[in-house]
Amino acid sequence: QSPAQLYERMVEFWGDHFNVPQVSPPTTITRIVMDHDTLRPHALGRFDELLVATAQSPAMLMYLNNFQSSVGAINENYARELLELHTVGVDGGYDEDDIVSVARLLTGWMFNRDLEFVFVASKHDASPLSILGWDRPTTGDPMAHGVDFLNHLARLPQTARFVCHKLAVRFVGDVPPVELIDVMEAAWHEHDTAIAPVLAVMVSHASFVDAPPKFNRPWDYLVQTVRSVGGTVDAANRSELRDAYGMMRDLGQALFRWPSPDGYPDTDAAWLNAGAVLARWDFATKVTSSDSSAFQTSLPDKLAGLRGTPAHTIFDELALSLRHEPLTESLRAVASDLTNWAPDDVPSDDELDLFGPHLAFVFLAGPNALYR
Repeated sequence: QSPAQLYERMVEFWGDHFNVPQVSPPTTITRIVMDHDTLRPHALGRFDELLVATAQSPAMLMYLNNFQSSVGAINENYARELLELHTVGVDGGYDEDDIVSVARLLTGWMFNRDLEFVFVASKHDASPLSILGWDRPTTGDPMAHGVDFLNHLARLPQTARFVCHKLAVRFVGDVPPVELIDVMEAAWHEHDTAIAPVLAVMVSHASFVDAPPKFNRPWDYLVQTVRSVGGTVDAANRSELRDAYGMMRDLGQALFRWPSPDGYPDTDAAWLNAGAVLARWDFATKVTSSDSSAFQTSLPDKLAGLRGTPAHTIFDELALSLRHEPLTESLRAVASDLTNWAPDDVPSDDELDLFGPHLAFVFLAGPNALYR
């Protein structure tokens, strides 16, 4: 329902990139706070600022145990994922010594009882460090040294390449063209890690327009299907929300529940299987038959508005309304076989009420509808 679609997509993207699952009671709360206070303000801002904000997020500090890391007793969990998943990538040129050094640099990064980031100097390891071309200053604020290093990481070519590739995989295809990554990476450096210019060159590139169909992730399929049938959910109705969450879970992508720090996968291979297709057919059946307690749809009104019209108009109007594209000849043949309506037949109201939901299912669960 948001008017800011790209913004919402980027909030979702960063939620996977900096994944913190709701795996325990504390992160059940802090993950939601992270989404609201950390990811959303920076989703279309600058990566360096987003990186610092996530490093200081209580959800991240808690999930990867950095709040427990102190001089003489470092915890390497966050340092490892910072390099492997958040910035330079697994092939980014770091080694085990770099991981240890990053962990030492970020000791003392904690949060207080109000879930606010704090730096505890007594728990910080102030030793000299050299990591991936960055040398720790011999003077200045020890916490500021950590921020300075994160800013250095954000500007490394490896980081630009790694993040731009992930963006292209999400929005273009599983194997994005090298020339697309090149122009995105150039925009990253030209605009000092600003995210919006990178997206601008991506969506204006020929390979974005000509990208082959990609199998929708479950969340994308749910959203596009519900929007196509004019579905709404009452945010004040806990029962409806609970049922909507159950549908997301059944489709395989419950929000904030991917159990590891790498986030929900983006490739077709992760989602394209018989179980996933059956789950989507089941979901489309519930939505189009009004058998869903989670979503109220406008499909009955759409069908009522088509009463007294010929079959070819019903097919075309439903397809355009539900698929947002002209009806293909193959789907027209399926629709004709399903209903046994000739193009100029005018179905009775009872026939339209009977076959309308089945037609909607075909248009929402057919092969093309499972892709974007």
